[in-house]
Amino acid sequence: MYQLANRGGTAQAREFLHRGFKNIAIFDKQDYHKSAYSPFDGGDSTSADSHKVIHSAYGSNKPLQDLANRAIGTWKQWNADSGAELFSHSGWARYFLNNDAYLDRAREKGWYGPRFDQFNRRERGLPLDGVFDANAGMVQADLACKYALQLAKSGGATTIFGPGQGESTGFIRAENEPNRVIGIKTKDGKEHRADYVMVAAGPHTPQIVPELQPFVTATAGNFIFVKVPEHLRHRYEADVFPSWAWNYSGNSESGGLTGLPISYRSPKWTNPVASTSQEALISIPATIEEIASRGGPPLSPLEETKAFIKENLPDTVDLQFVVDRVPSTEGVIVVTGGSGHGFKVLPVLGEYVVDVLEGKSNEYTQLWKWRIPSTEDITRIQTNITPDERNWHKQPLASAENLKW
Repeated sequence: MYQLANRGGTAQAREFLHRGFKNIAIFDKQDYHKSAYSPFDGGDSTSADSHKVIHSAYGSNKPLQDLANRAIGTWKQWNADSGAELFSHSGWARYFLNNDAYLDRAREKGWYGPRFDQFNRRERGLPLDGVFDANAGMVQADLACKYALQLAKSGGATTIFGPGQGESTGFIRAENEPNRVIGIKTKDGKEHRADYVMVAAGPHTPQIVPELQPFVTATAGNFIFVKVPEHLRHRYEADVFPSWAWNYSGNSESGGLTGLPISYRSPKWTNPVASTSQEALISIPATIEEIASRGGPPLSPLEETKAFIKENLPDTVDLQFVVDRVPSTEGVIVVTGGSGHGFKVLPVLGEYVVDVLEGKSNEYTQLWKWRIPSTEDITRIQTNITPDERNWHKQPLASAENLKW
């Protein structure tokens, strides 16, 4: 089996090996052996991050909540097995509710303390309402990816990373069966034969598997890294300063914030381009080089983040996964979608990917199976891609001066 994969494929390779599959190779044009998944050392993917919030509070979405709770248990086990604090059980404070009962309950449970006013708003006479999720925390994303890769390699997987040798240019199809994939071609001109090819390439997946384009698309948010002065860092340690969300909702026009690092959430940016397989537009990820050539990132996230820091730190399509075989193409499995929630369930997602390959049916393989998009679904994706306010090419850009405090 060959996998075109980022962190998802790396973790899933471990599960395939655990379930008896052999000769697994992981391909990626990113050289993760060199960058170690760090965004500060050249890691350029959704997985290459410093920290990610891990929580299981999904409201009425019980299947995802149950899966995330299982994943949190496995994150804790990874801490024990690796000897490193990959997952920090710091909690998650969500500031937007107006219900004193939450604070009363926190006092009764013994949770009340610095974590409930981490921005010192009350002592400055400012309002504060919210809820504290004591089950949540943060994962050191780059270290977690390194550990998942270590597990896969120790189980027998091989890696082909880097430009050229790790970059796929397309599938190899059987000579007399064009709908059957028997391997991949890479940019260095080599062919790699396989019984199965799993594509877990994050937002790039619809480019590799065009059949996904009518109902899976790429959108982007913003992350801002703030260098905290040395003398203030004790205030932001995980044991006193939990992950947080401020004015955060999926449809917030002004943009909610989460941290740390700081994530600005408004209706997400799109990068519309013409599709090679259909008349409609699709949205694909922009590379670091493209963003740099335009002069900088969008300006609005910087402005709102600075305003938030000045006030609160004054001294400093259905969003479901698609995990299934591609109906029209034998030998290809896709693992994509999920609107960024895949990392939360990284340690356990691979179980259900292998279930798909083995033909086992359960709640999650049914929930994430291939969908036939309706006309409304296709229209909704196009409506999300095309508006000027979401097209990152049409946003005011931040200058070098804007990046200064």
